[in-house]
Amino acid sequence: MTTTDPKRLIELDGIRGFGALVVVLFHYVHLITRQSPPGPLKHVADYLGWTIGIMDLFFILSGFLIAGVLYDARTSPNFFKAFYLRRILRIFPLYYAVVGTFFITRLAVWTAVTTGISEGEAMHWLIQRPVGQLNATDGRWLASYLLYLQNLAMAYAGEYGAYWLSPTWSLAVEEQFYLGLPLLIRYVPPQHLRLVVAGFVVAAPLLRFGLALTPYNNPVAQYVLTPLRFDALGFGVLTALLYRDPAAWSWLEQQRRWWWALLTLTSGWLWLLYSRRLSFYAPAQVATFYFAQAVAYTMLFWLVLTHRAGRLAGFFRWWGFVRVGEFSYGLYLLHVPVLGLTHAVVFGTAPHLETLPRIAVTIGAAGLVLGLAKLSWECFEKPFIRRGQPFRYDSPA
Repeated sequence: MTTTDPKRLIELDGIRGFGALVVVLFHYVHLITRQSPPGPLKHVADYLGWTIGIMDLFFILSGFLIAGVLYDARTSPNFFKAFYLRRILRIFPLYYAVVGTFFITRLAVWTAVTTGISEGEAMHWLIQRPVGQLNATDGRWLASYLLYLQNLAMAYAGEYGAYWLSPTWSLAVEEQFYLGLPLLIRYVPPQHLRLVVAGFVVAAPLLRFGLALTPYNNPVAQYVLTPLRFDALGFGVLTALLYRDPAAWSWLEQQRRWWWALLTLTSGWLWLLYSRRLSFYAPAQVATFYFAQAVAYTMLFWLVLTHRAGRLAGFFRWWGFVRVGEFSYGLYLLHVPVLGLTHAVVFGTAPHLETLPRIAVTIGAAGLVLGLAKLSWECFEKPFIRRGQPFRYDSPA
């Protein structure tokens, strides 16, 4: 077993960067071509819908890192204070800056429309997508964004809200999960902790199956509700616990052929379901699809960490992925607004890829958001992170 600190595993930055780039690819190609007429680009873009599952890899990675930090500090006197203050200073500043900018922009567009200055059509896709009987500026949505409860609002409405803030559902899932995780790790005896976490993993597909049997089921709810994503998050936590047990980790390293087999099997099952147009209203399909997805990405994660000298780990150590991984949080929050604003400014409409100029502007938006995310990391996020460093787990409470 390697004794390297998980925070120093460069592959983890690479995994984070790779995942962030896949999310950008999904939104910049698949999302904006779903309504396009049939053609070669539309055919390719349709199959990029598969990449939406990359969020499970983010959940596994986040669960691994956060649970590892908490487990190592579980007996520390400053356990809760250090954890929550550090998380707040890491996550809140950029998040609330993006949310605040959204509402300021929405107010400015509303003012322009009501005074006759503009019709606001160019911004409609980005800031005011119809959401059932709700509107993105409705008080319930405002409160949900401010309280990290937007995944509940999305599940209730069956829609993702304004595209500007639609990716934030995953932040809500993580923040809700990490409200309880410190309590779990602090107070559950270490010898029982794995079993409890495994219970969360098993509960997720059962909860998805149960929801699919009720009148409240919809594809958005299945995707964004926190208890229904416990399998991916739980696998990340479980991996962190196994990583800190030399005997358990040595056993994992010796069973790599089985992890390859499971990765192949689950990937094949996922491809079969996806190619047959998975129904998110069918209980058995919903329950097994997300669980297989979580297992597949967990196997990928294990294969990387159990053989760091291998080609798979080397793939994620590529400098490009590692560099993007450093500022992936900003990239994740900013990429959709930048896409919508770029097309609104240049063409005065919602983004699409049906002409060469549109494709060129979309590529330009990708380059722009990479630069903005890097700038945000260096000039905005890092100073807040440094402010959190004095809050140490081993300091007196």
